[in-house]
Amino acid sequence: MENINKKSDELADYDVLLIQHEEVRRQLWCNAWLSLSNAVNCLRPESATNWADAALKDFDKRFPKPPMDTIKLNKFLSGDK
Repeated sequence: MENINKKSDELADYDVLLIQHEEVRRQLWCNAWLSLSNAVNCLRPESATNWADAALKDFDKRFPKPPMDTIKLNKFLSGDK
């Protein structure tokens, strides 16, 4: 039973990381879209959408979804067993 609880805790931690990662991605997209759409020379919403999509694509290359092993590393670094 203890092993099941440990796995459940690891999955819960991983879910939190995934949710945080997705929140950052959404905020990045919104910020990029708003920045360009508020520019004086932005005449079409599609331009802002294209820029926001490109920014998100670059973000995903630089900051991929956290792998499951990240949880074990974080626990090790924080001293949790």
